[in-house]
Parts: sequence; C-alpha cells; structure tokens
Amino acid sequence: RARGDIDSGAIDYINTHGTSTPVGDAKEMEGVREVFGANAPAISSTKSLSGHSLGAAGVHEAIYCLLMMENNFIAGSANIEELDPVVADMPILLKTKEDA
Repeated sequence: RARGDIDSGAIDYINTHGTSTPVGDAKEMEGVREVFGANAPAISSTKSLSGHSLGAAGVHEAIYCLLMMENNFIAGSANIEELDPVVADMPILLKTKEDA
C-alpha cells in the first residue's frame, strides 16, 4: 500500500479504473478486497460515462469525484447489465446514489 497510514474505514467511495476487461476488473477488485476485506465502500466506475480517454482518464475520474462530492451523489456504473460472478459480492453501484 502506498499510504499504509490511512484508515480504510475513513474511505466512503472508490472510483475504479473499470475498463470492463475481465482480467483487469477482477484484479482491481482483488486489490479492493485485500485492503477492505468485507467492509469495502461503495464502488463505481465513471469511465463508462465518458469512455477511456487514455492519458486523461485519471483527470476525468478525479473531476467526476469532485463533482460528486460537491453535489452529494455517487454516479452508478453505466451500461452494466449483469455483474461478473467474481465481483458480485462487492458493493458496486449500478444506479446513482443520491444524498451520498
């Protein structure tokens, strides 16, 4: 962990990289499980709202997070019809959560 001094209980939301690749998404969730165990916070990926903008992807995701914080909501992961069984136990938001 890059910041082992941060209490994982203080984290309310994870905006994953979420490229919708079977290996990448499963590995990303493996890392979330390693850090949070059964207490993972709300998870979504904003990439499905704007597409993968390559080098600007991180900036887009940070801007989405700032907008969500400012406007008190968490955007759900768009365009997901069914979660992969490998990640079905994770708190992945498929719909926008208001008053977050």
